[in-house]
Amino acid sequence: MQYFQRARFEYVAENPQGQRVQLTLLGRQTYISAGPLSVDNPFACRLYVETGFSVCFAFLEFFDQYGGVAQFGYPISGFEYHQNKIVQYFEKARLEWQPWMLEGQRVALSDLGRVYFDKLGEDPALLAPASPIDNAPIIVTSLQVRAFAWKAVTLSTDNQLFFVIVQDQNGAPVANANCTAVVHWPNGVNDSTIIATNTTGIGIISLQFENQPYGSLIYVDVNCSLNSLNGKTTTSFRIWY
Repeated sequence: MQYFQRARFEYVAENPQGQRVQLTLLGRQTYISAGPLSVDNPFACRLYVETGFSVCFAFLEFFDQYGGVAQFGYPISGFEYHQNKIVQYFEKARLEWQPWMLEGQRVALSDLGRVYFDKLGEDPALLAPASPIDNAPIIVTSLQVRAFAWKAVTLSTDNQLFFVIVQDQNGAPVANANCTAVVHWPNGVNDSTIIATNTTGIGIISLQFENQPYGSLIYVDVNCSLNSLNGKTTTSFRIWY
């Protein structure tokens, strides 16, 4: 078998030719119910009698566009709230709703491949990239960008730190990635800060502010680039009372 971020492939030698590579049922293996959300709409949903659950709204559009039952399996839950996200589990995958993304990009696959890797207690050394046969340097082909706020809530006059982490396709740190963080303030003003990641793939953004309105949710969009590659993410914090 081989792990991917969002899937695991299995080779079943006894199957007929052309059917020997299968997707692990990661949805079934990782699903723990958190309780359903009541959002069913018979006019915007499709019921699968095989499992008794429906696929609805933008999740249904994504499901149909990217392979349906053959790719994801049947739904095994309705909408649920997990880790501050609206999600739905399928036999082979989990879809999640990301409202901060652009229209048409708000449904995404969860990283269940990595979740299952950790759940089984696989050897972390397996995550290290294999050395090329000719000892050539590993080429960065994609950027994975994550950002975390130091404080989830702050005072109306306070300071804040953001940690930006940039990794390559193998999860290795990416140095010298140029990152732009755009802070969206409640009054409509946007502030930009430019940083570069260090040798451990981390960049730190410092922020100071005054008299922000209580209860406001402050979004920060982070875009990073290296040569012709780009990656982006969003984080946030709230002004508390």
